[in-house]
Formats: sequence, structure tokens, C-alpha cells
Amino acid sequence: MLEKYLTADFIQLKQHATDWRDAIEIAAAPLLSKKLIEKEYVAAMQQAVLDFGPYMVLANGFALAHAQPGALVHGVCISLVTITEPVDFGNKDFDPIDILIAFGTPDAESHIGMLRDLAGMLNQPGNFEIIRNAKEKQIILSLFSASNQ
Repeated sequence: MLEKYLTADFIQLKQHATDWRDAIEIAAAPLLSKKLIEKEYVAAMQQAVLDFGPYMVLANGFALAHAQPGALVHGVCISLVTITEPVDFGNKDFDPIDILIAFGTPDAESHIGMLRDLAGMLNQPGNFEIIRNAKEKQIILSLFSASNQ
């Protein structure tokens, strides 16, 4: 199911981010350019970090940026960025972050399968390192495709 959402257009490798806000903007850029999210959704993801702390940081070097479902999102969507110089989100256990996935959903249900598959793929030993070291988008696409088999 993951390859349905994550295509080459939504992967950015080895990007430079000045801080966590910039990292979220970079991650969200492909979703914005394909009109899957509104600009206000990017701001909502950033505001969520300010309001709730770095809860999006889920593992060493990894964050899953998102905001509340709703009208600012026009379909379940996901993008991935790797950061050349990791950024801090304020999570003392898992900072700094060099892999950021941004996702959006228009409602509270339609993304559940995608998140389940994503969690399963990310929990496989070595997959974070594969993503982190990828020099070609195809490596990540293959990883996301293999998660369904």
C-alpha cells in the first residue's frame, strides 16, 4: 500500500534544512506543489510542534510531521526527506532528526492502513539506515514496495 502514496515525486534526498521548521517546509513542499495540502497545513504542522512539543519525533533521527485531519488536506498523502545536517526538534532522546516524513489526511480514518504499513516497514531492522544512506530515490521506493510483500 505504501507505494500507492510514496512515489518518486514525493521523495527528496540529502536536503539542507536550517532548523525543524525549515525541515517541515521542505518535507511538505511536494505535497503542496501537487495540491494535496494547503499552505496552512504546513503552518499547522509547525504549530503542532510549538503547542505539543516534539511528539512527532518517534525514533532516533526520525520524525513524522502531521497536523489535525481536515479540509486543509485533499487526500491521504505522504512525502519523505532526508536531511544532510540533522536538525533538533527538542526531543532529548531522539534528536537530531535526519529523516522526516510528512503526511496528511482529510479525515480520521482513511490513513490508518497507510500508517500501519509505514510503522511495519520502519520497524524492520536496518530500514532507517537504508533510508538514511540512500543516494537514489529508487532505493527508497523499493523499500516501500517490499513492505507489502
